[in-house]
Amino acid sequence: MPDQVLDALRGLAGEAAKICVQCSSEFKESDVGDKSVCRFHTFGPEYGRVGAKHGCCGASEPCVTAKHRKSHHCEYPYEAFFPRANQILAYSDTMKEWASVSDTDLSSAKSGSSTAPDVSAFVGKLLRWTSRGPLVNDDYLIVKVGRVTAASKHFFHTFSAEDLGVASTRADEKSLIFRNEHDNGAQYEQAEWIVEDGQVCGVRIECKAHSSPGPVSKEVRFSTEPLEVVPWDDDHLFRTVKDERFSELLPTDDGVYGKSLPEPIVKGAAVPDTRKPRKDFARGGRGALAQSVMIQGVEKFDGGSSIAANQEGSLYDGADQFAGCVSIVNTTEKPVLIVKATVEWRFVGEQEWNAVDKVDADGTTQVPLRCDPMEATEFTFNVFVRGKGDKPRSGSWFNRSWVARQQPVRFRVTVEDVSGSTSFAVLEYVQPRYKSDLSASSKE
Repeated sequence: MPDQVLDALRGLAGEAAKICVQCSSEFKESDVGDKSVCRFHTFGPEYGRVGAKHGCCGASEPCVTAKHRKSHHCEYPYEAFFPRANQILAYSDTMKEWASVSDTDLSSAKSGSSTAPDVSAFVGKLLRWTSRGPLVNDDYLIVKVGRVTAASKHFFHTFSAEDLGVASTRADEKSLIFRNEHDNGAQYEQAEWIVEDGQVCGVRIECKAHSSPGPVSKEVRFSTEPLEVVPWDDDHLFRTVKDERFSELLPTDDGVYGKSLPEPIVKGAAVPDTRKPRKDFARGGRGALAQSVMIQGVEKFDGGSSIAANQEGSLYDGADQFAGCVSIVNTTEKPVLIVKATVEWRFVGEQEWNAVDKVDADGTTQVPLRCDPMEATEFTFNVFVRGKGDKPRSGSWFNRSWVARQQPVRFRVTVEDVSGSTSFAVLEYVQPRYKSDLSASSKE
């Protein structure tokens, strides 16, 4: 039958065209002959080299043929897969780690200065498709096994709620998500579903290197609507099922590597142990507004904080960018008109408040601001702060503050009405840990 007739019949049947993830061409499931063939490269040119040839074949024309695919997969390598994976895996603001395992074969020599583990696995939640991009609207579970490169066997997939439902229906037949092994299981990495009452409720990740007596294995459990991790207890997101890695090189309770070491000598500034921000500061002000208006922080940022640092990642001419939010509660039966609002800062232990370097008008609520009787009105601010004596510097500090690297910073938010009366509240920013105890610890 001629292709034109087939196309006409498909149109009458209402079959919608899809986009192939391998070659970016339109196709239909019922395509036959040449239209059903997908042509693509295994992996692209060397990154950053203008005019570089494809690493898989050295030619510009596609070198691999296969069937069109509507969804990303790991059955074989294709060029479009790796930029997508790298946009997620190479950044810290695109995903939230729930648990990971890794091990290194100590019996094999590493090439160059490579410190990458030989086997690994990861499970977490997708936050963004690209760094600094918008947050995803739907929930996606991330499962990764092995290093995601064209030269190595690996698994990387984002599971939607629908995908998890499909996995539940097949769990009795296939609970293993992926396994990659060498030398009859002497070295391997894998991930598998945890199933209870016919429903997928978690993931178990496990790996073992050649030189280790046994594997390291962890379990993560989650709810699916919405997709959220279910902590193992108050202190741990996951459960360590077993850890039989080469024990002589692991820390022990009575010392490091089983030996007592001398006390460390510290030179220069050190990041102190962190604590939760204080929330019990006394409110104040002058005149009637101090009695009629109550200001309190709104916990809208990660970790239940009312203030966050450098959410866009980069320092602005060496200054930290702080975003905060307070609620102005009018406790009277008359409206209040706020005509002025100021934000000041100081380090813990100082007495004098300092003016901020700059106020970002786009991220700050504009005044005058009307506060209706017996209602709360949000006031957001976005300000830049540079520490005393700090030289202008550049760099990326995602969700962390340069000025607060050694001690917490406090902010005073003051509002003023038409009569000159004021009311203020104090917020505190404490530098978060580099890696949360919830993801770094394990259960005995």
